[in-house]
Amino acid sequence: MKVFSNLVYVRPAYERTKANIREAVRRAIPLRVGVVNLWAGQRSDQAVAELRELGVTEIGTDRLRQVGRGVRTGRAGLDQLCGHCGDGKIAISPSGQVWPCMFSRWMPVGNVRERALAEILSGPRTAEVGATLRTHFATRPRSACDPQCGPNCSPACNPSCWPTGAGPCGPNGGCQPNYDA
Repeated sequence: MKVFSNLVYVRPAYERTKANIREAVRRAIPLRVGVVNLWAGQRSDQAVAELRELGVTEIGTDRLRQVGRGVRTGRAGLDQLCGHCGDGKIAISPSGQVWPCMFSRWMPVGNVRERALAEILSGPRTAEVGATLRTHFATRPRSACDPQCGPNCSPACNPSCWPTGAGPCGPNGGCQPNYDA
């Protein structure tokens, strides 16, 4: 599939990705896959069908958002967010950077390698960013981005939730955003 390989800039990426998905399914490794619509006519429905044929059961779709690597015109902005940023959830990068959500990376509120998370969340920068978000979303409705899942929703399971190792500690369909709603 040439489209896939062109998107990731690696020629055999499509076949390798399919092989890795097959192997994960064979090993019963829980998968959650996202298909992002980059342009009209992309054949996303065919991609979803192919993923289902490979055995993937949890597949989400979204449109390209003008944030991060998705910025194509201009720059990231609040209009690309759903309005649930920081509502009881945050995003923390491997480098420790803290944001209100994974799509608001241009709005850092601190770094857990430099300060305690509690200090960051109760700090002035978090309050400032929160006020900016509340002001913006007070003028328009929030979109259906909140997955409505609490801290016990998979894959947030920790070893203490199922001490025997058995149980539903894989991705949960109710635990992914539904941006198309």
